[in-house]
Amino acid sequence: MGLTLEFYAGDPYAITKPVDHLGYDRLDDPLVAGAKADFSLHLIPDDLNFLSRAIAETTRQRPMGLRPIMQIVIDKPDYGVLAVDPGWVAYVARAEVQQAAVIADAWAKSLNLARADDLVANTHVLKAIEDLIVLCQQAHRSRKAVVHVWYA
Repeated sequence: MGLTLEFYAGDPYAITKPVDHLGYDRLDDPLVAGAKADFSLHLIPDDLNFLSRAIAETTRQRPMGLRPIMQIVIDKPDYGVLAVDPGWVAYVARAEVQQAAVIADAWAKSLNLARADDLVANTHVLKAIEDLIVLCQQAHRSRKAVVHVWYA
């Protein structure tokens, strides 16, 4: 089984509680998390930094890493929750959904160069990026927290 990498917007406690009790299905409840972006695409966590740089390249912003600015909420051997810095949420929120394909292409190219991977900007990648942009736009507008959940 691969690594699940997801982003959620909402109340961090409401999102963290089911993760800490291994009740991942509860995360699909809109009362627990208002929005979701699923990056379970055979990635490793560091790949999200490449995504962040592709967002900067496409939106002409100063590049911002993601992993260094997340704060650990839960850190277990097989799962974890990290609070995403609101500055990064605003950074992604500046992207337009229509830019998702360009971001996906830039991300795939940078991953392919960095680790000889064969990530293809397919419909799953495109949907994950579109969902992330919408999630961050909604969270930024409504001042909701964004958390990153991962589990094996």
